[in-house]
Amino acid sequence: MRLFALARLDMQALSRGIHTHSTPSTLAAACRARLANSCYAPTHTKRRYSVLVASTMSLNKRIGFMGSGQMAEALARGLIDRGVVQASQICCSDPASARKDLFRSLGCTPYDTNLEVAKNCDVVFVSVKPQYVHTVLTEARPVLKDDSLVISIAAGITVAQLLEAAGPNARVCRVMPNTPCLVGESAAAMCLGGKVGAGWLCRAEQ
Repeated sequence: MRLFALARLDMQALSRGIHTHSTPSTLAAACRARLANSCYAPTHTKRRYSVLVASTMSLNKRIGFMGSGQMAEALARGLIDRGVVQASQICCSDPASARKDLFRSLGCTPYDTNLEVAKNCDVVFVSVKPQYVHTVLTEARPVLKDDSLVISIAAGITVAQLLEAAGPNARVCRVMPNTPCLVGESAAAMCLGGKVGAGWLCRAEQ
């Protein structure tokens, strides 16, 4: 899956002169040029910008999805098809048996609870509907690993809200994939929060 991530994004600054109908590749190129010419300053410590292109390097991590809807399925299929992880490295939870059965058919491991996903995974996708994010993360908070990366794809949920639910020391990342993700092509804005550093940015970008 080609994911073009705009990290710690100032959308207004980036959008000047960039057409909304641009393809992912031209969008990434335009953002790189604009950032190099105007936004990015290595000595500026309060805000930094980058545009990343996801590699297809394999990731030796366990990936979990709390919520196994269509977007979670698309992401899981993309990770497997591009060789980022093996299907056996992915697990999920969902109240619907049909969704868990679908993930099982891909070779993934379905769990009955979100707690099991959080406890057994290194990268945890929060892929439930926005109104359930706080409940799900609050439930998972006690068993999140110290080095877990929590990635939310829920619309309208801010980094501050993620930290409130997951804890102030959590490593959280808010990503907004768009519908081309369903066919393995996507442009996504990414915003980091909490204890996420440069190394965690690379993990999120993968």
